[in-house]
Amino acid sequence: MRLHTSRSALFCIKALGLAGMGLTILSLAACQTSAPPAAAPSSSVNANDYANLPAGVTPKNFQLPTGKGCSGDIARFRAVMDNDLASGHTTDKVHRDIHAELDKISKTCDPARDSEASSAVRALKSRFGYPSGG
Repeated sequence: MRLHTSRSALFCIKALGLAGMGLTILSLAACQTSAPPAAAPSSSVNANDYANLPAGVTPKNFQLPTGKGCSGDIARFRAVMDNDLASGHTTDKVHRDIHAELDKISKTCDPARDSEASSAVRALKSRFGYPSGG
């Protein structure tokens, strides 16, 4: 895992909560429709939300984006990465590398290749030590 090694117990608790929520969302995202994927929403991470928090703590108002299929998978992983950067759990380089990979994957995110793109997101998460879900 390419996160900083110093973690507070509070972060671990929040991370487990986010992981569980992420798995639930990914499970729901597995239900596929024939509709084209929605445009991936941008991250809701605001640097001001992190200003008065200890390192490694996610703000209470942080929410993962919703969405179905590969566009939802991409949006959620972008949000997780933005949160990890803002809270100090990853480096600029890892953040940039993952976003660059997500940009490539998003070019294949269409109804005909939805499962392929979602699988690529899961593989990317696994490669960087993030839970890849279902």
